[in-house]
Amino acid sequence: MQVTHDSGLTWEPGPDLNTNPAIPGNGNTGDVQNETALSVAASPGDTNIRTADTTTLAAASTAGATNIKVNSVTGFVVGEPVAVDTGANRETRTVTVVGTAGAGGTGITVDAAFTLAHAAGAVVDTTVNIGTRLAAATAVGATNIKVASTGPFFATTLAAAANAGDTNIKVTSVTGLQPGESINVDSGASLESRVIQSVGSAGAGGTGVTLTSALGSAHASAAPVTLAGQKINVGTGGALEIRNVASVGTAGAAGTGVTLTAPLDQAHGAGEQVNAAVIRIDIDPSGGNQETANVLSVGTAGAAGTGVDFAPALAKSHAAGAPTGNAAAPTVGRTGGIGGVPLVQPPPPGAAPGTVCGRVVVPLQVQGVSYFSSNDCGESWSATTQILPNMTATHSVAQNIRTSLLPSSAIDGGGSIYVTWQTRSFRADTASTTPNDIALSVMAAPTAARPNPPFGAPARIPIDQPNDNTNTNDHFIPGIAADANTAGATAHLGLYYYNYPVAACSYLDPENPANQCELRVGFVSSTDGGATWSDPLYLASMGLPDLVRSSQGLMVGDYSTADVIPAGENQGNAISAFAVGLTDKTLNQPMYVPKDGIPIPFSPGAHKKQNASPAAIERAREEGVQQQPNVPPSVP
Repeated sequence: MQVTHDSGLTWEPGPDLNTNPAIPGNGNTGDVQNETALSVAASPGDTNIRTADTTTLAAASTAGATNIKVNSVTGFVVGEPVAVDTGANRETRTVTVVGTAGAGGTGITVDAAFTLAHAAGAVVDTTVNIGTRLAAATAVGATNIKVASTGPFFATTLAAAANAGDTNIKVTSVTGLQPGESINVDSGASLESRVIQSVGSAGAGGTGVTLTSALGSAHASAAPVTLAGQKINVGTGGALEIRNVASVGTAGAAGTGVTLTAPLDQAHGAGEQVNAAVIRIDIDPSGGNQETANVLSVGTAGAAGTGVDFAPALAKSHAAGAPTGNAAAPTVGRTGGIGGVPLVQPPPPGAAPGTVCGRVVVPLQVQGVSYFSSNDCGESWSATTQILPNMTATHSVAQNIRTSLLPSSAIDGGGSIYVTWQTRSFRADTASTTPNDIALSVMAAPTAARPNPPFGAPARIPIDQPNDNTNTNDHFIPGIAADANTAGATAHLGLYYYNYPVAACSYLDPENPANQCELRVGFVSSTDGGATWSDPLYLASMGLPDLVRSSQGLMVGDYSTADVIPAGENQGNAISAFAVGLTDKTLNQPMYVPKDGIPIPFSPGAHKKQNASPAAIERAREEGVQQQPNVPPSVP
């Protein structure tokens, strides 16, 4: 890192080749295994919520398939469960890629092949974490129940036999297992409860799960390993009984079922409900908007379904899309995601100085563009929330310029947060070749009435017009700055970005110079919190032969950032560092800054931000979240 004390005229210290090793983090500890989402908003006083939408197979699926074609991709999230079909044909997998809808779409890709074939029209849903049904009748005094699905329960199996005295066990899966949790090893008279000391890797050859105390008995390979403390409902209404789970076996009327810690007091018929006893709505252990409710019955999924009945009534409002799940669900952390930069909003109004932490908000690239937060100085973190509508489809920049969806963010003096990214989703006739614009989403500053505000709907920054494919300008690698001496509706913002005047340009075209790629660095500003924007100012231009060639394409930087000088003779000016390739006998691509920064505003223009049209939102919904390639094709 280098710093400047004279508005970019000189920099210190000199270059240093030493590097520091990466430090692993614990991810987003607010995420829970098998969470779903609200399909419609919920209000105070509600005793029923509607969970994530169901859809159907748009085409038949064969045994061994790892991709299914669905009529809608709404509600499906990478890392969350998907269930296909019903009854004995029901299979559950984990989503790895969310593509596009329809028989000809890219569908939903899962982590493991399906065992069975499934006909077109079969139900596909994501609600397996809340409830299932009895696969066979149970008698009074039963301590084992047969269930149609083990999806609502949290368990794995031994991947290798364990011996008496072992303090490490090999498990089939480590998903959801965390240090400090209690687990039950085996079932019946062989059951032993132990506390997890550390979690390694899965499989018979993995590093396994280390326990705080040794096992007292031997246990065979495939013996169940069950998260302790899971509480379920058997039956509904007057027949409802609440029990704790001792062990989880296999599903079906002939399966080994779920063993309970205490016998049932009543008989229950096949088909009766078996549900998570307690759910959390708006899963957010950072202290945001979470509520806990006792489940009474579970109906069908989707906005038009019968939903989940519970008590007591909700005390808070919850937006559509709010993550919801079994209260017993283990936290599994966030794996993946890139580009996170933490920003700290001020404490809630009225809080005594030094007594309450500000809210930490981390925008990042995952599931499009999302964010998570902490209200307790980083001790715990909320679930990841996608910024909606999901306007994140991108255009591959001509001649393989190295770009991505990485967001850039800034915070103003009042605590409002501004996030920008490149996307083609706003153009009226968007296609894979449509040039990118720059999107802006704003999270308002916290208030006493709304201490945990969300990000608002993204809008297009109107750098140039019109908003369709006749506009050939391509925009990418944005860097946003906010003036800490301004706030809210009068916040001063500056946006640096790279640009091609002609998106479909050629690397070199001496006979037609107008079609030759000219890479420019541009700037626009706003004095009203992003509501209107100035005319663009272009600071530098360069030809592609003068750019660095990396293994992932021509490169001027993976991401950009900017700032506003807070004090001194250049107070209020926006500044950023950007790469400019120079024509020379050898590679020459130095970093430049605008000396003294650029005043806000610097030029006329009051172009209103452009909200996404309903048609653009619908197309973006149909496209879903694009899978961002890890390594774009290299340049020779």
